[in-house]
Amino acid sequence: MVESGKGLTLKKRQAWLRTLLVGLIGAVVASLYPATSTVCPAWTIQVVDTAGNPLRGAFVRQVWKDYSVESASHEQDAHADENGHVSFRPHSWREAA
Repeated sequence: MVESGKGLTLKKRQAWLRTLLVGLIGAVVASLYPATSTVCPAWTIQVVDTAGNPLRGAFVRQVWKDYSVESASHEQDAHADENGHVSFRPHSWREAA
């Protein structure tokens, strides 16, 4: 059925509306899924002296801040192990998209 020789047929209009509805429902569902952003990646470092020898027990402080979403910085302290290694875990934040 064509209306006055121009425009969409009823079936094409229904298919177009169905596609639009599915797309809108998909966009709403996707917007409810929380997004995760890594603010600070995982770090493993080795603390050494000027001769390249590991510094056991050295104090290390990691400071991070995501300037686009935070106003305050964060800190994590650690001490080097017997080989001078210090590991920091990654830090992320979650937000609905």
